[in-house]
Amino acid sequence: MSDEALLGEGLGSSGYELKRPRRDTWGSLLYGSFVTAAVVGGVLACYRSNWRELYEMLARPDDPSVCPMHGPSQLLLQHLSKPEPQSHLDLAKPAGIWVGIILAASVTLGLGFFSLFYNTPRVATRGSVIVMAALPAVLGIVAFVFFGNAGLGGYLLIQSGVAVFMLIVWWKHLDLCEKLLAISARALNVNRGLVLVAVLAQLLVLVANAAFGVLTLAGVSNGSVKPNGARAENAEGCVNADGDPVLCCSWQVDSYGRSFAAFATIVMLWTTLLVKEIRVFVTSGVVAQWYFSPAGTSTQGSTKRAWGHALGPSFGSLSIGSAILTLVALVRNMIEQARQKAAEEGQAAGIVTSLLACFAEVFFQLVEFLTKFTTIRCAISGEAFLQAGKNAVDLLKRNALNTGAVWFFPQLILSVTAFTLAGALGLAVGLGVRLTWPDHDSVKTAAIALGVISLVLALVVLLFLGNILLDVVDATYFCYAMDLDAQAVTRADIHDVISKVPSPSGAAVEQPGGEVVAARAFSDFRSHFRSQGTRQQGFPVNATCKGPDNFEEIVEANSSSTLAALVGQASRLLQD
Repeated sequence: MSDEALLGEGLGSSGYELKRPRRDTWGSLLYGSFVTAAVVGGVLACYRSNWRELYEMLARPDDPSVCPMHGPSQLLLQHLSKPEPQSHLDLAKPAGIWVGIILAASVTLGLGFFSLFYNTPRVATRGSVIVMAALPAVLGIVAFVFFGNAGLGGYLLIQSGVAVFMLIVWWKHLDLCEKLLAISARALNVNRGLVLVAVLAQLLVLVANAAFGVLTLAGVSNGSVKPNGARAENAEGCVNADGDPVLCCSWQVDSYGRSFAAFATIVMLWTTLLVKEIRVFVTSGVVAQWYFSPAGTSTQGSTKRAWGHALGPSFGSLSIGSAILTLVALVRNMIEQARQKAAEEGQAAGIVTSLLACFAEVFFQLVEFLTKFTTIRCAISGEAFLQAGKNAVDLLKRNALNTGAVWFFPQLILSVTAFTLAGALGLAVGLGVRLTWPDHDSVKTAAIALGVISLVLALVVLLFLGNILLDVVDATYFCYAMDLDAQAVTRADIHDVISKVPSPSGAAVEQPGGEVVAARAFSDFRSHFRSQGTRQQGFPVNATCKGPDNFEEIVEANSSSTLAALVGQASRLLQD
């Protein structure tokens, strides 16, 4: 049998669908109609635009002649032709050299970031923990001793103490997090095309944002220049009633421009989140094919296959998922604006609104979390979005998985590591510029600016790679849950790691046939067959089970749970 046939057979038995019908067509049509409306509206906005007045107002904001009449073009040209100061030209060449160094260092740092979790995950994890606890303490001492700021210093020291307490309480999860990230790095090393997928997705976001940004600007250009309302009527020059200088002009967007700019912004946000959903979908599809493929078979073409599913049968489902995320982002922004407005009006209103915003944020985080696992389920099964969401939640509930432990800690460790490495690079660049550039009045400012630029650029690269690793962790974790549901051990090494996720106390595992088994007993049940050497990749556990009596012996011999013992006794009573 060929590798392709073996791959198809192995993936099919795992639940990964190779041939899929088109799902959620209405989602594709809805997104397409929004994009079409944005393009048509943008063309109309360009036709109605008043670019010249807007440009002149921006070019000469302090010229009263611009409001409300157009100033002579000669004045505009004279304004634009004013020579710029030349004092900074001697810094251009060294600045260009340092920009090249920053770009090369950011890419190198990104490779080192991946290598760190691939080769020495323990060093990366423990180092992040030390930074998380020690950095606030160091900054607090500096603020207290050198700047005399007792309030800030005390706050930072308390924050460090809270971090230490949390790490002590959750210390048992660090080993798990370390191994999860190592598995993720290994899976990413096998499927290196996922990095290219993420890069292409980011380029799509940039292109889409540029296109919709132009359309939004076209909407804003629909308006006219008006005198600034704060400007005193009879005063000479542009001053207010108190004599303070103000801008001479203001730009008033008409009703069509405001409506279209808001609509184009929403479509741009939807498109950005759609590309993010596609990235998660493709990553999950590739990881699932790697995870469930039979031993010795090639997964060549898995990335192309996942792209085809994302842009074909499941595009409507991804449109729905990104629409939900867009709605969450819009409502979150509205609540944040209301919170800020209430805080300005009074302390009591600000406290109440902040509490409501806090509760709403918990709900939003839950929706985003469930949407991601729904997308992973869509990538594997090809189901419609709502059905995939229901099945994903049922799968996680049925197998008593403590998903929060997998969700929180890897993200925290990756973020802290990224900030630490990016901060180190920014500090190194700033010091390097300060020590190597020629004497100049602006060297200190340039050193700070280039240090901040290098920090931001490195942080973007590292968080970008961190998001890829997190996507791989989530997809691998979901594949493990599917293994549990099928009572199979496809990859024993991954089971050995993720099975150490602490399950809720006393949790029971409900199997697809309706049987309820103690979570610890079922874990020990799997471990027994792995230790006996009877498990082969891709074969279900029940294929090696000798019978009900065998199961009871394992439950009673390996379980330290009262609930597990009760399950064994109940099974014996039913047989009698």
